[in-house]
Amino acid sequence: MILNDSILFLVLGFLTLSVALNFWLTFRLMGTVRRLPMAQGETAPPLSPGTVLTDVSLDRITDQSKVTLSTYPEHAKVLVFLNSKCTHCQATLPELRAAVQKSHDLGVLIWIVSTEKRARMKSFLQDEALLGTTLRASEATFEYLNPQGAFPYYLFVDAEHTVQAEGMLGDENWGNFMEQLQQGG
Repeated sequence: MILNDSILFLVLGFLTLSVALNFWLTFRLMGTVRRLPMAQGETAPPLSPGTVLTDVSLDRITDQSKVTLSTYPEHAKVLVFLNSKCTHCQATLPELRAAVQKSHDLGVLIWIVSTEKRARMKSFLQDEALLGTTLRASEATFEYLNPQGAFPYYLFVDAEHTVQAEGMLGDENWGNFMEQLQQGG
């Protein structure tokens, strides 16, 4: 059987598109795998209580101004790590809204920390109050503060930049913090 030119071009075009699609899917898969947390035994340990943090620099999502832990020396900080693709993070938003409103009056700042772009976080948070507390971290700063890449994760940091507690939102320490907020201190 002899192939005419148009069938040959069609077959070659199909093969070319197949190879291009294969490359595209391979690179997408590699990127996704790089963003996954490491296997359970290989993760870096979280920052333990008592760890004194260096004065990291973060950018406010609302106006890109620089903020450091020293910017508010009289306040304790709760760093909350969220990701817009995390379903557990989405479920915590109502609780975070209430916590942000109550915590400021008690001298505690809740900062949502992310590496995501403003547009994505604005779409995810859908709340100006939460967006106003959201800070963007560089990849290196994010990995320093949250070495496990966990979501929804928190660090309680006192005014001297010392980690007081860490864990996942909803754990016992987080529950105690939420109780204190409900009681007003």
